[in-house]
Amino acid sequence: MSENLIIAAFTEGLNITKEVSSKDTWNFVREKQGGAVSAMDVGYYQTAAASMEKFFSRRKNIVGEARLPYIIAYAAGELVNNAPAHVVLDLRNLISEAIPVEHSSGEKSPLGFGYSIEHNTFREMTTNDPGVVDAFTQANKISSNIFDTLREKRRFDMESKFASGMGSGRPDFSRMTPTLRKSTEQT
Repeated sequence: MSENLIIAAFTEGLNITKEVSSKDTWNFVREKQGGAVSAMDVGYYQTAAASMEKFFSRRKNIVGEARLPYIIAYAAGELVNNAPAHVVLDLRNLISEAIPVEHSSGEKSPLGFGYSIEHNTFREMTTNDPGVVDAFTQANKISSNIFDTLREKRRFDMESKFASGMGSGRPDFSRMTPTLRKSTEQT
């Protein structure tokens, strides 16, 4: 882990409000959605995914779980920025897209940044790939543990800011976590 890169990731998160309107962010979202985008399509999560894609594309030697400290540092910068709501959801999505999971094909790989844009995981969805469910389940646990730690520390009401927009209390990801399609639905 590099302290300088942790600072760089934190700074990227801190600059999220500036990056919402960047050409790189809009191009990333356009590519992931497969067509034209509007201001309604480009928000903080989309900006976070574009930023992390760019951050790690320049650091190809940081892969898998080794990306998590940098993603968490990014979310910390986003939290300190104090503008974005749903920091916990942004973090959950970024983690789910970065950790390698075993897919139904037998391949072990991450979902890739922007998976939530491509597959609209912001609503209920089902999948045939247990790796997708595993990625989101792991990310839910990590994000919830971070929330619990922030709550335990009771500093500057950070847990409320972290989970802002997700209701009061511990974040509930149940409606935004993909579920495995039952075998009768597969046909």
